[in-house]
Amino acid sequence: MQVKLAKTKKILWFLGLWCAGVIGLSVLSGLIKLLMYWAGLRG
Repeated sequence: MQVKLAKTKKILWFLGLWCAGVIGLSVLSGLIKLLMYWAGLRG
């Protein structure tokens, strides 16, 4: 039982990390697009 719990915790931690990475990447790419768009408007 204890081993199963540890394994589930590891999977949840990995999933959380993956989700955070995906969200971070999409936010980052969105910010870059916004900056490029803004720079294009100014330039």
